[in-house]
Amino acid sequence: MSNMLEIQKIIFDKTELETLFCKVEEKLFNKDQIHIVNYDNKDCVLNFDKRNQKFLGDINNKSVVYCIWVGNSTDSLEPFYIGHAKETISKYRMIAHFSRKNKATGSQLEKIKKAIDEDLILGATFIEIEPAYMRTSIEEWLIIKYSKKLEWNRNGKVK
Repeated sequence: MSNMLEIQKIIFDKTELETLFCKVEEKLFNKDQIHIVNYDNKDCVLNFDKRNQKFLGDINNKSVVYCIWVGNSTDSLEPFYIGHAKETISKYRMIAHFSRKNKATGSQLEKIKKAIDEDLILGATFIEIEPAYMRTSIEEWLIIKYSKKLEWNRNGKVK
């Protein structure tokens, strides 16, 4: 009896997976679906939740892949960041990015504050993903595919 174990390998159908991922990509980058983020007097903490209730309600309790958009006007918005969140934290993840965050949480809040100071328009799109565990693979695929465009994504960037 040999001590050599046979290495097991399973290959997924890349074409089939990427066909599904492309559906997410198309919907995520649909500019008609951008939720514009509203602020009072450039203050991202005061009244954020109240001013963005529909957006927060729409994303709450959903497993999502999301995109943060930035531009000089609503017509010039471009994708700057892609992330994912499980259903238990999706609403709070948006609050961490756009308003206030726990010190232990990584978020784009500092970049958001700078964009607000520069009078830029901010928005977000998101796609609910089922099964939820697929969101991380889709996020990684999109970040690699758009690494040159996603200025705020550090992880997953092609060097």
